Amino acid sequence: MHPGWVNTPGLQAGLPRFEAFWRPLLRTAAEGADTVVWLAAGGPASEARALGVPTPVSGFFHDRRRRRDHRFPVTRPTLPGDDDALLGWCATRTGIVMPLAAGGLD
Repeated sequence: MHPGWVNTPGLQAGLPRFEAFWRPLLRTAAEGADTVVWLAAGGPASEARALGVPTPVSGFFHDRRRRRDHRFPVTRPTLPGDDDALLGWCATRTGIVMPLAAGGLD
């Protein structure tokens, strides 16, 4: 899930010009927390039962709605092993060693 841009002390301290310019459009902490609380409370399951459709078991949610994973269409499909390659690249550059489960990140 994504909370949207939320006006928090961290945003105010870390990006003060951004916060000052976009302040009228930023969400409150309660608005930012709404979708994650709804998900934790079983919102998608309740709605699916009411509509008589299968309950979603995964997905990306924003404003209590399931959304596409990417804002723009993917220009190149993900290939098998790309997940492990990305993690290996990150681990090499950060020095963090992360054990991988057998079979990758499926």
